[in-house]
Amino acid sequence: MISCQNISKQYGSLTALAPVSLDFREGSTTVLIGPSGCGKSTLLRILIKLIDPDSGMVTINGKILTSDNVESVRREVGYMVQDGGLFPHLTGRQNVLLLAKYLGMATGDNNRRLKELADLVQVPLTLLDRYPSALSGGQRQRVSLMRALMLDPNVLLLDEPMGALDPVTRSDLQMALKEIFSHLKKTVILVTHDMDEAAYLSDEVIMMRSGSIVQHGTLEELIKSPASEFVTQFIRAQRSMLPPLSEDA
Repeated sequence: MISCQNISKQYGSLTALAPVSLDFREGSTTVLIGPSGCGKSTLLRILIKLIDPDSGMVTINGKILTSDNVESVRREVGYMVQDGGLFPHLTGRQNVLLLAKYLGMATGDNNRRLKELADLVQVPLTLLDRYPSALSGGQRQRVSLMRALMLDPNVLLLDEPMGALDPVTRSDLQMALKEIFSHLKKTVILVTHDMDEAAYLSDEVIMMRSGSIVQHGTLEELIKSPASEFVTQFIRAQRSMLPPLSEDA
């Protein structure tokens, strides 16, 4: 579904992303994880061409991402940021429908899709008439997810979607996302620094450090066969939801 070939990003002397080549499987949930500043958000933004790589190529659904086709390709990709990114001067409903109206989609189809998505993320339709300032953090994230899903994209990119939420709200949203991922069968790439979250949501994990990929595999592979001491230390530091590590792991 998504392929990266030798993509990299440099800011002066700082390597934000070393040359990376990756394939993301269709219908899978891949988690990009690592400490702050490791390059995971940079990689995600390159995938949707919010920033341009210094080198390399991104292919989405068989299409090479270029300046000429970026707008059409983005319609196949839903994108959600940490704080939801809702426009404060628009209601929840207006935020969700913004791109659909811009593209001239029929009002009747939009309303049916809105109801379908509200049921999916478990948000009352009446709540969508509020402005973002009148919504809780969890409600804003659910509305933002509706907006990301409005055009029924093949790919869903989530950049720390639960980072600013309190533990209870975060847990509720994690459970909702897991059910939604299972139901929709989208190709999902999720950025987090939380290993518990990765354990709960991922099919595959890509661990990053200092702009480079340290290890790529299932969570079980990272636990049982860590590629470096850093992988072991990162997992040990955040293992409340993980199976116990063996004494020699």
